[in-house]
Amino acid sequence: MNKKDLVDAVIVAAGQSTRFGGDKLFADLCGYPVIIRTIDAIAKAPSIHQLIIVGAAEELEKLETLCKNSQSKKPKIFVEGGKRRRDSVEAGIGLTRTEYVAIHDGARPLVKTSLIETCIEEARGRMGALLASPINDSIKRISGKNVIENLQREELRAAQTPQVVRKIDWIKSAKINTSDVSDDIAMLDKLDGEIHVIEGDLENIKITRPIDLILARTIWKQRASS
Repeated sequence: MNKKDLVDAVIVAAGQSTRFGGDKLFADLCGYPVIIRTIDAIAKAPSIHQLIIVGAAEELEKLETLCKNSQSKKPKIFVEGGKRRRDSVEAGIGLTRTEYVAIHDGARPLVKTSLIETCIEEARGRMGALLASPINDSIKRISGKNVIENLQREELRAAQTPQVVRKIDWIKSAKINTSDVSDDIAMLDKLDGEIHVIEGDLENIKITRPIDLILARTIWKQRASS
């Protein structure tokens, strides 16, 4: 692969895990911590050059120690994150050296290599690309206890990661938008440019609550036995 086609990855692992009730990144996922499963999943993609792992200050040493058990030998850089998600992403992006950057949740360990590669390819020549999955439930906009709008789910998607962004565009937009954002494509809202959506995978779950870890273990075991 041509060196100019390689992409650095930023893995955001500086969250507080408040809804999980403990540090989900270090929870066991069939023999390895969630964060190691995530790192290895991203590193498998041929287009990924190096990984920048953004962690909480008090956990960086632990992350570095755990990563010695990573199956991937690709370069890894560890950096302290910030209070907000955008601050953590910015800390990671600042250490990248590629035109495009793949940004991925540290608690999303089941992403498939084929989808990572597709997302990277679809981002080229554009501001970015993301994985997104259809929404199965009916969605309501509410105020207090009242429904104020029924949204058409056919037009809605649940965003996943990785999200691949052109580095210069993300940085430019971050200077305009000083608020926090829920994901990295949202940061690009202030700019005019094309962003492609790739249908994601329902197995590409983000571990947020304990039940998600149970599901992730089930999926992992099914993949291992197939």
